[in-house]
Amino acid sequence: MFQERTLEVREWYKRFGLEAEKKYVEPDDHIGLELLFLSHLASLGIQSLEKGDQAEFNKLLDAQREFLKMHPGTWALTWCGLVEMNARTDFYKGLAHLTRGALSALAEVLEVKLVSQASGQ
Repeated sequence: MFQERTLEVREWYKRFGLEAEKKYVEPDDHIGLELLFLSHLASLGIQSLEKGDQAEFNKLLDAQREFLKMHPGTWALTWCGLVEMNARTDFYKGLAHLTRGALSALAEVLEVKLVSQASGQ
């Protein structure tokens, strides 16, 4: 807990003006926080387009692509699979399935390959 990867994610958040609410209580690389951060980058990108700032939009799109590839893209599909296999309720199984679909769709749009430990890819 709170290892190098967590600190890397914390630096990403800080770079784009965010800080986890429960800093030092729950890891910054919690799947919900990482998904929220990807959403934050997308929102900033939309704002930059609305202002006509294509360069800023491109920077944010690259950041979203890099963050997805380096952080949730390396482990989130495995997490989804484990939740789908081990959840005791349909709610959590469905949440994992929805998360898998959202990440897969985002990865396709951003042209990022997600890693699944189960498939060894």
